Amino acid sequence: SEETVADVQLRWDINDWLMFTSTNRFSTSNYGYELYYDARTNVPGYAGRGYLYESNGSGVGFGTTNLLKAHKEFDDHSVDAIVGWEYGHSSSRSMWASGTDMPNGQASLSNAVMQAIGGYSYPSTAWAWLAQAQYSYKGKYVATASVRYDEISKFAPKARGGYFPGFSAAWLGSEEDFLYGNDAITFLKVRGGYGKTGNDNIEDFLYQDSYALTAKYEDVVAAVLERQANPNLGWEEAYMTSFGIDATLFNNVNVTLELYNTLNTNLLLAVPQAPSTGFFEFMANVGSVRNRGIELAVDGNILQTKDLVWNVGFNVGLNRNVVKSLPNGEFLQSNNTSFGLSLTLICVHQL
Repeated sequence: SEETVADVQLRWDINDWLMFTSTNRFSTSNYGYELYYDARTNVPGYAGRGYLYESNGSGVGFGTTNLLKAHKEFDDHSVDAIVGWEYGHSSSRSMWASGTDMPNGQASLSNAVMQAIGGYSYPSTAWAWLAQAQYSYKGKYVATASVRYDEISKFAPKARGGYFPGFSAAWLGSEEDFLYGNDAITFLKVRGGYGKTGNDNIEDFLYQDSYALTAKYEDVVAAVLERQANPNLGWEEAYMTSFGIDATLFNNVNVTLELYNTLNTNLLLAVPQAPSTGFFEFMANVGSVRNRGIELAVDGNILQTKDLVWNVGFNVGLNRNVVKSLPNGEFLQSNNTSFGLSLTLICVHQL
């Protein structure tokens, strides 16, 4: 096999507060594989017959990310912004064949009785635009808003696009006058956020009809429908809300408290079908699951000298998982609560 990758990066400093960057990658790959058993080899199932399997494939891909970045400061204010566009395309193809009963020493499919042949060609395209803005006042109060729109060829044409906004805010309390220089609370940050993300973790072409050419009709190869199309197959979506506190006590003990709530909707599931339909399953956006929980993490150095650092930390979490709905209402409101605790000890000897 062989692979070639080329990267090109461009940067243009338009002025002292505006910059444009472009990151691009082009790749190609080729591979070949052969498995051969000579008829004279005592291999179970192929002794006296021989076996040959050959496969070849290739792939090509291109991706580009282009960002316009801005950073501006005035008095106690700071503003950052990003606007961007991304595009990616890839294509892979492969063909394989196998045969038996070839003459001794003849590793050639042209001299064999064909056993199986197959192949595929998978094109895939995705693109997105994105925007993000962040505002900071005196380094104490920070607000961030973002949005992106994604399209991917995995999904049905009318459901390929998805909007994914987000918002977060943070307060650095340790920068306030009443905490600045405090020996007990040396760092304090309170943060919260809300956002929506998408999941496209499925195989290609599942929104289309699938046929198998495994039957014959009047001695002619016939196509048998194996999977029904879903013209509405689209993104699985997750709505996430979080609230957290980060603190450092006595300039040594780090404490993080995190509360979260995630609602996953339009789950990408292979829905079982009734045998009378003639199909086993149907890929669709169905069901919803909610995860809520709280996590606490604490760590600090209990011993620190010029030669030795001994850090101890623990993490405790409580999570509740609720299945809100599934196909046909199965397992509606199914609950699961879990509790976890971990302890870490890190000892570093400095030479």
